[in-house]
Amino acid sequence: MAKMTPDDRTLQPPQNREDDIRKNKDMAAVGYLWILSIPIYMTRKDSPFIQYHSKQGIVLFLVSIPLWFIPVIGHLLELIVLVGMVIGFLNAIQGHYYDVPVIGALAKGEMTLTEACKLCWRACKNAFHAFVHTTKKSDSSSSSTTPSPHETV
Repeated sequence: MAKMTPDDRTLQPPQNREDDIRKNKDMAAVGYLWILSIPIYMTRKDSPFIQYHSKQGIVLFLVSIPLWFIPVIGHLLELIVLVGMVIGFLNAIQGHYYDVPVIGALAKGEMTLTEACKLCWRACKNAFHAFVHTTKKSDSSSSSTTPSPHETV
């Protein structure tokens, strides 16, 4: 029987899924802190839980970079990335496998970047149309009940 060296014991993967989550949920959560996701992903290949969360952290980091260079709208979209990071961080620290909306599918390769952009564009367009529709509706209802300043009473 071969004797195990200390190096052999440290290279062994976790015994089971629950053990992996329990031991690595803190490091998986740190994987959502922008650039830290890359070294965590590269150095902790022994943990499927860390790999799962750090992949999403890398995608969030890569999405955030071009947003820095877009004035006003980019900074607003950066808030959405921040919300994604918080969602991922909280789920990792609680020991949950959870896909951050859109980002999880990108990280797993289930969606291409083009498909994600089209999805986001449709969502923005629908939100804009809904906003315009409710604004027109509230303008028409307020103008019919409130006399205009040019009307004489």
